[in-house]
Amino acid sequence: EAPCPYFGRCGGCRLQHVAYPAQLAFKSKQVADVLERLGDLSGFELRPIIGAPEIYGYRNKMEFTVTRTPRAGRLAGEGRDPHPVAAGEGQGRGQVVVGLHEADRYDSVLDVERCLLQSNEM
Repeated sequence: EAPCPYFGRCGGCRLQHVAYPAQLAFKSKQVADVLERLGDLSGFELRPIIGAPEIYGYRNKMEFTVTRTPRAGRLAGEGRDPHPVAAGEGQGRGQVVVGLHEADRYDSVLDVERCLLQSNEM
């Protein structure tokens, strides 16, 4: 089970529900597949992935979405409007909101209190 309460709704951490060693094995297989399929390579030795010492709280860089909502406090998420006003609409109304991408969307902000990957210093 994923420890993040936003898992599945947030656009990041798509493997968080999988045990970390299995995540590394999956990613290793992805790298081998890309090298074979797109790189047209074969017979290469793929070194084992070195796992991170800490799997949470390590990121010092993140990508955020910035949007203007129709009204203050109406962000994507449970019981809230999942579709903020498009750029140019509603100027002077609502507030500018900075947040994380919703899964498979780049025009909507997910209201998160804390990302488990983000370092405490951010």
